[in-house]
Amino acid sequence: METEISRFKETAEALNEIDAALNELQRAFENKRENVSRLKETAARSVARIDELINKLNTAREQNGTSNGND
Repeated sequence: METEISRFKETAEALNEIDAALNELQRAFENKRENVSRLKETAARSVARIDELINKLNTAREQNGTSNGND
């Protein structure tokens, strides 16, 4: 039970970080003062962070034997 709670918390934290990265990217696109190179940097940073978090979640899921076959 404690392991499940820990996994839930870790998943929630990762999803919150993904949400924050997407919000940062959305703000950058909405900010008309951003230039194209700055938007590209923000997008690259956001995508890299989201990819890192997804990999972290997948690794945790695999370690706990909870793969659902959608990989």
